[in-house]
Amino acid sequence: MKKANHKMGMKFRRKLQGVSKYSRYVSIPVYWLYANELKTGDELEIELKGNGTLVIRPVGKEPVNIYQAGGKP
Repeated sequence: MKKANHKMGMKFRRKLQGVSKYSRYVSIPVYWLYANELKTGDELEIELKGNGTLVIRPVGKEPVNIYQAGGKP
């Protein structure tokens, strides 16, 4: 696996997409998916923090440090 060539603390903008009246989605950066060896159909845990932020983690896998593990950018 290639080492990621990204700066710490980077930010992305994504547009909220609509699926139905009650559901929305947002895309996840592909290098994060590669670094965590995730594929379509894998589960993610989404935690809502008290300050309104979301934390997303792979289910059943130890999250990796994307700045060390990398993946395909």
